[in-house]
Amino acid sequence: MAEERYIRVLVVDDHPMVREGLRSMLSTAANLHIVGEAGTAHEAVLQAKALLPDVVLLDLQLPDMDGLTVLQHIKAVVPHTRILVVTMHDHVAYIRQAAAAGAAGYIVKGARRHELLAAIQTVVTDGTVTVPFLIGQAQEQAATTPTTSAPMPRRAALLSPIETELLGLLAEGLSNKDIGVRMHWSLSTVKKYVQRLFDTLGVCDRTQAVAVAIRRGLIE
Repeated sequence: MAEERYIRVLVVDDHPMVREGLRSMLSTAANLHIVGEAGTAHEAVLQAKALLPDVVLLDLQLPDMDGLTVLQHIKAVVPHTRILVVTMHDHVAYIRQAAAAGAAGYIVKGARRHELLAAIQTVVTDGTVTVPFLIGQAQEQAATTPTTSAPMPRRAALLSPIETELLGLLAEGLSNKDIGVRMHWSLSTVKKYVQRLFDTLGVCDRTQAVAVAIRRGLIE
């Protein structure tokens, strides 16, 4: 039987302790191998070109270059490498920018080990594991197991005009209270419609809903 192929991972973060933490989190995974680390954008591009990793775990805050620019440079030299942005920022704007720059996924620091492992596996295999703030085919389908049905394109087609408007308000970062004022709804009505929207999209929070909507072109 052929030996299972390792997923080759390059870790990019300017803080040595963060890199060590990521290495520790991933060290016991049987099918992962960390092939290198980088603390600057320059190092990241050189390492990616030399090591040809399957996945780059990329921090957006680097000392010598904006993280999104680094992302684009890495994609230019190793276009088949999947880049998973790992950052402290969970704002919709960052998700939008990372997606536009070519990120295969987006996950916040502080995610649990199994969530990070699932994210790496997903961006490599285009599987169906949903993790926090993940962008990509799996997030669009918003499935939790490989057997989940009802693909995202069909669900998106079911959005009503009100749900589409509600998505736009979520993308603006409005709170439930602010949405109630804008839509002239009670707070309980807002919660009901937000939950109904989550159910329609197959997601469990606002950030996932907006990420799906951006990737599918449901909102600008």
